[in-house]
Amino acid sequence: MRSVYHIRDFEMFQCKLMTRPIDIFLSHDWPRRIYNHGDLDCLLRKKPYFRDDIDSNSLGAPPLEELLHRLKPSYWFSAHLHVKFAAVVNHSQSQTKFLALDKCLPGKDFLQILCFPDDATQPKQLKYDAEWLSIVKSTYALASTDRWQPPLPPPETDEFQRYRPGLEMLKGIEEAFEDLIIPENFVAAAAPAFDFASGASASENAQTAEFCKKLAIENIYRPVGGRGFEEEVEQNPDEISLEEGEEEEEEPSVKYPKISEEERGGVKS
Repeated sequence: MRSVYHIRDFEMFQCKLMTRPIDIFLSHDWPRRIYNHGDLDCLLRKKPYFRDDIDSNSLGAPPLEELLHRLKPSYWFSAHLHVKFAAVVNHSQSQTKFLALDKCLPGKDFLQILCFPDDATQPKQLKYDAEWLSIVKSTYALASTDRWQPPLPPPETDEFQRYRPGLEMLKGIEEAFEDLIIPENFVAAAAPAFDFASGASASENAQTAEFCKKLAIENIYRPVGGRGFEEEVEQNPDEISLEEGEEEEEEPSVKYPKISEEERGGVKS
């Protein structure tokens, strides 16, 4: 028995559109083959049962390995495998320092303090990243809550480049989000999950609604109506039950939506 988990192609597609330098990247799983850039012998002494996965090249996530070498962040922090492990990945003109930590339990290496450069003249505020917000907006038409993710343009193709936001979109994002400062506008959207007596039903998150409004996109993840999740899930008569031992249906071929030059805001320099 092996556990099953997934990484969304759509989110990987969005990450691949980023071009600006990244200081810190966080992921749950490790990038595949990251163990080749650290003390592998020490890792195997701590987790000897990793040997089979390493030998079969299946320890870590291949999509994250691709992002690691594409984005080249200064630091990459992961979890998942419950062991402390450090590595340094050398790129052509930079390097990525990787760190994973153990479980938060007595006697475990679960804590390490790192210091980063800070501008003492700037207020301590959380801010959005203009490029990422622009990517969320430019790729909105590709987002899906259906069973199948519509096809996505392959990297480095002309169609892929069309989803890179332009200067006008970046400028509009900065204006809409008031210098990119994340507002302190949290409000409770529902009763706590453990409060079974409340009888509360799912409702739209106010912060997500405001976020989508500023981006001028629809919140497809709201709990009712529109393109989001419906209150009741209708049974699909064509659904193939895996319990019957039949093979799962093939993914249909769907053309992806186009984004106009006006929506994209011109060519990004």
